[in-house]
Order: sequence, then C-alpha cells, then structure tokens
Amino acid sequence: MVVPLRRWRLAEIGLRGVVVMVAQIHKIITDNCTNMASTTNAEQLVMAIPAWAASQSTADSPVLVADLWTNSDAHEAMDFVHPIDAGAERMGMKWYKAL
Repeated sequence: MVVPLRRWRLAEIGLRGVVVMVAQIHKIITDNCTNMASTTNAEQLVMAIPAWAASQSTADSPVLVADLWTNSDAHEAMDFVHPIDAGAERMGMKWYKAL
C-alpha cells in the first residue's frame, strides 16, 4: 500500500500497535564534495523530522526518531554520503539508543 508520507496515520491504514522508527540522516555532501547545497537541503529535512514524527505518533502507534545527524561528519565517508565502518558503527548505536 502506498501512502503519502505527509498525511498518514497507521490507524487509518489499518495498522495498530505498530512502532515506526524514522531517522534524521547523517551529514552528507553530494556530488563528490562539490555541492554544499545538498548539506543545507538535508539539514532542512532533518530539522523537520521530529515535528513530523510527533504529528504522526499516537499512543497505540508511536513514531520514534533516531538522530543520526548530531555529531556526524560527512568526511567519515569516502564519497561523503555512505559512511565507513566508524560511521556505520555510530549510526547503529544511535538506532539502538532510539529504540
């Protein structure tokens, strides 16, 4: 089932008692570190996620947020997008903490 992300509630699509986790992505710089606007765009998205999650969350079906953005460094990725092992480990710990 495809549901527009901007206006969905789990109960409306027949799911109750489901916990949803979303992430604020880690810092990125696309286009081989030449497009700093991508970091700005990503940051705007990241900052909007907590309010969006709160607006979708219910007592029966909470929407939790994993903050991968805070203290991340795009330079920990060889392509400035996909993290190396240290970045992946930090991301895993942040997912775990959010749980």
